[in-house]
Amino acid sequence: MSKQSKATDRRILQPIRMILILLLALFIPLTGYTEDMSEDMIKAAWQGDTATVRALLGKGADVNARGNRGRTALIGAAERGHTDTVQVLLDNGADVNVADDRGWTALLGAASRGHTDTVKALLAKGADVNARGGHGLTPLTWATRGGHTDIIRLLKEAGAKE
Repeated sequence: MSKQSKATDRRILQPIRMILILLLALFIPLTGYTEDMSEDMIKAAWQGDTATVRALLGKGADVNARGNRGRTALIGAAERGHTDTVQVLLDNGADVNVADDRGWTALLGAASRGHTDTVKALLAKGADVNARGGHGLTPLTWATRGGHTDIIRLLKEAGAKE
């Protein structure tokens, strides 16, 4: 067999091998997760791992499951500004106004930390602009304290009261 023939065979076989590997990957179960998919989904959301959140929701994880101190995936993702993850959670039925054990909501978290795009996504789904957290402070108060002028404007346009 000539060198040219061997090179041609490799060029043909290499994509076929790659396709087989990708097909096998579809049938390999998620690993590294606990038996509680909802807990894993919460952790993934807090890390902004949107693909894992999507996969776990597809496998039946509870979108409104509560973790430590009543915190949800939505609260964690919003607090950290993971807008794509927040959107996936909202699109899958996450309660936009759910509060943790201290009264903290996703909007309070996003507004206090200056995550403008996340605030927009939450407002678009009907987040309560006048919700009060454990300290009795509203998203507007938190945004003002942080000097987040774009968020202050968004909240006021959405009906936030001073």
